[in-house]
Amino acid sequence: MKLFLIINLIAVLLTNCLAAVSWGLQKDLNHPGKCVTGDIILAAGEQASIPGRCEQVVCHEESYATFFSCGVIGVPPGYVLGDPIEPDAGYPKCCARKIENLKCKEHPGKCVVEGLILSPGETAKYPHGCAIMTCYDDGLVIFYGCGSMQPPPGYVMGGLSNPSAPYPKCCRRPLILII
Repeated sequence: MKLFLIINLIAVLLTNCLAAVSWGLQKDLNHPGKCVTGDIILAAGEQASIPGRCEQVVCHEESYATFFSCGVIGVPPGYVLGDPIEPDAGYPKCCARKIENLKCKEHPGKCVVEGLILSPGETAKYPHGCAIMTCYDDGLVIFYGCGSMQPPPGYVMGGLSNPSAPYPKCCRRPLILII
């Protein structure tokens, strides 16, 4: 159990800016010692993308599993969250979503976010939060944010350590042990 907690802490710390993280017991009496999620059966140390859910599962000892999914994506006023760009791609590539610019018609083919004008292919840090944005054709923007996290039992997440740092360093949050 102690090894599972250490592995889970490492997984959370390494992925804290890219995903929503949860974990749980995925035990099946027909497959002792393995993690069973739907039709996916994994041994400790194995991982797999979950088809149709844009998630990845990592199996640990004693049938405990960590699940990584897309974090919450917020869009600024004047924008709409569009469809996934590659919904059938493996995790995390399936998380990328189109952000449609409904606000600025003065710059056709460009992306305008909070007064910042980007050309297709250009990437910049979102000026009012910890996220990165990439401009695509026709004013579409994809935002990559920190996502939400589920800390392991006995811990809570602290606030962003340095929100003004470059992305993804701005996503770092400490784990705080509950005593």
